Amino acid sequence: MGREAEMDKNNLTEELARAGSLAPSADNCQPWRIEVGEGRLGVYAPSESFFFGPGDHATLLAMGAVAENIAQTADANSVRGRFEIGDLSSGDPYFTYHHDNVVEKLVIPQGVIDRHTNRHPYSRSPLPLDLVSKIEATQEGMARVVVLSSREAIAEFGRISTKCSECRFQNPELHRWLMDSLRFTPDEVAGGEGLDIQTLHLPPGGRAFMRFVKDWRRMAMLNKFGAYRLLARAEADVLLQSGAVLLIVGTNEGGRSAFDAGRLMERIWMELNTLGWAVQPAYVVPDQINRMEARLLSSAINAVVGNAMVALRRLAIQNPQDRIHLALRVGRPTHVPIRSRRRVPDESGSIPTKHRD
Repeated sequence: MGREAEMDKNNLTEELARAGSLAPSADNCQPWRIEVGEGRLGVYAPSESFFFGPGDHATLLAMGAVAENIAQTADANSVRGRFEIGDLSSGDPYFTYHHDNVVEKLVIPQGVIDRHTNRHPYSRSPLPLDLVSKIEATQEGMARVVVLSSREAIAEFGRISTKCSECRFQNPELHRWLMDSLRFTPDEVAGGEGLDIQTLHLPPGGRAFMRFVKDWRRMAMLNKFGAYRLLARAEADVLLQSGAVLLIVGTNEGGRSAFDAGRLMERIWMELNTLGWAVQPAYVVPDQINRMEARLLSSAINAVVGNAMVALRRLAIQNPQDRIHLALRVGRPTHVPIRSRRRVPDESGSIPTKHRD
């Protein structure tokens, strides 16, 4: 099924842009501005500042996902088009998509519409072997997938993730990143970006606790009593309640590798959701590694993350030229999640132009 609309050339471009804007992004920040014209659309960095810079790794993953949504929608409707990749370090533009024909009606595929994040625990039902084989055979440019399906491998990745997560909860900048993305009130949620607190899997009292530690000074005080360990362990426990962990792996060759990884991530994510599997991205490990390589961490945290990277290579990444771009935890859903909202087009037709303060 999907979303169906009657077409002229401008309407077709707008619908392709709408499909692109349904892509996932870190903490639902939607770090893009999509401009439409006759027979083309361009994806740019936003005119206002946002948490991630135009060339940041998380941004490029999101841009790859936008491109994949557009490609999937075009292919499903026999739209003839081509991508022109721009300057991935500046977002001016990230890419342009040109199409050459008009179809009578365009349907945004249901897989694009239905893809969603489920942050609740899953059952530990293993992925069927034929699905594992299909996923491992799927590639996009420089990106491929490593499937962790044994309980031992998932547990080891959980230990690696826990160490990186402990570092994150001790870093004031990363604490601000998380807290600035949370939306607690209906008015905040209505803005259509950021993380609705209701989408998180929190224990009783968890919402009040998150509001309490929004102030870094309180978080730092609680860290003296090991709060960062408890929060990291809670994340790891959810990770362990999975049927598999998929590592999106690629070469270490700049922005195009991350862009390809974003396309591959979105393709696999949509297929898994269509087949009834729940998916949640797990970004803490690659994010900490990226920050270590950019020399943004303290020497003490660098040592912890460096050890985590060695353990990760021993577990799953044998080629020293490769890196992990993202992990996806996968399993059979046990809860129906609340879906994140999206910003809507502004009066000029750009999708979207308003960004987080």
